[in-house]
Amino acid sequence: CLACAVIYSGILGDVFTPLLAQAGFPDQWNGRTSNIIAITMALLLPLSLIKDLSALAFTSILGFGAIMYTVVFIVIRALDGTYKIGTGKFAVEGVLKAMPSFEKSSLWNFDFSSLVLASNLGLAYIAHYNGPNFYR
Repeated sequence: CLACAVIYSGILGDVFTPLLAQAGFPDQWNGRTSNIIAITMALLLPLSLIKDLSALAFTSILGFGAIMYTVVFIVIRALDGTYKIGTGKFAVEGVLKAMPSFEKSSLWNFDFSSLVLASNLGLAYIAHYNGPNFYR
């Protein structure tokens, strides 16, 4: 559970720092470290101390609904060709400075980026496996 909280703190710190900068938050108070500490103390610590997670059921349904809403529009945009290079409504030729290259990628290539993926998959499995135990 501690590892999950540390990872969530880092992710939320990385996400909220540019968002707060866009909102006009002063730079001296908008550092990654200070944001991680504030988010951890104000949001994650109280959530970690909840004994019964059934109180979060409503927000869990809202989150699931938001994810499904996003998935529906991703599928629609993928099927209607909206982002197709050259002919798509929202994409034009030359938008990307460098096209991604997958030359070194294969099913059997195992390097440092593979370890990051394995770590994230393991964390996701553990979090979902233990979720029902915390819910009860």
